[in-house]
Amino acid sequence: MKNHHGFSLSEFLVVMTLSAIVLGIGIPSYNQIIANYRVRIASQQLTNAIHQAKECAVHYQCKVILCGSSNGIFCDGKWAAGQIIMNKETKKVFSVFPELPRGISVSWRSNLGHNEHIIFTPIGLPEGQWGSFWIENNYIGVKRIIINSLGRIS
Repeated sequence: MKNHHGFSLSEFLVVMTLSAIVLGIGIPSYNQIIANYRVRIASQQLTNAIHQAKECAVHYQCKVILCGSSNGIFCDGKWAAGQIIMNKETKKVFSVFPELPRGISVSWRSNLGHNEHIIFTPIGLPEGQWGSFWIENNYIGVKRIIINSLGRIS
């Protein structure tokens, strides 16, 4: 009698079948976790940008624009490509925020129809604007950040 070390073909097939089932269940859950993480990162970045824009307006006592910018210099309304905070009159850029995670699309929908930017007054309030950021992802749908007429975020 010889001792055989290793697995038989039937044992190997059973293990492979069980592994395939576990991976088939786990991969969609993993995609959901990644999608949730990306939306949370985008939401935090936009919320931080709003707070910082309000602080810049108060600190520098000027009107400040928060807008989407793909090049970090000019406003182009491409919120997912990055954001900038700049002085409305002088166009001096105070802050540049990086591109949002892949798979995220963002739009700002304002009551005044100014969907490419938000203007904050020297006292930190939106200049007559209120509206919502819509953060969209294929896996989890839409998340909304609301800015009311007093600049409060929810």
